[in-house]
Amino acid sequence: MRLLLDEHINPEVARQLRKKGYDVVSVEKVRMREAPDEDLLIFATSQRRSLVTYNVRDFQLLMADWHRAGKHHSGIIFVSEKSVSQKRVGPLVRALKKLLDTAPRSPDWLADHGLFLK
Repeated sequence: MRLLLDEHINPEVARQLRKKGYDVVSVEKVRMREAPDEDLLIFATSQRRSLVTYNVRDFQLLMADWHRAGKHHSGIIFVSEKSVSQKRVGPLVRALKKLLDTAPRSPDWLADHGLFLK
């Protein structure tokens, strides 16, 4: 599973996960900081990456729009501030590592779906 981290996520999360051998990039790394949400989802899909975001509301709406239009994406992983704080890097690194370690090996297992990270 490959991930793209939205701009609200500290790029250090991606760096730490890459050190552990995971294929994770931040929007800063791919020079897409402040890109519109749809452009991020288009890019993530073109790279077969699931998008990780705290921006639940906007991406849920975008996911629904894509579904209605018959567009496909590589999955969206929603993170709630209530369950995993943005203020510290460690908890998100651990939560994403757990997901990456337990996710099915198929790169498309999350395609066209959303998942809430706990």
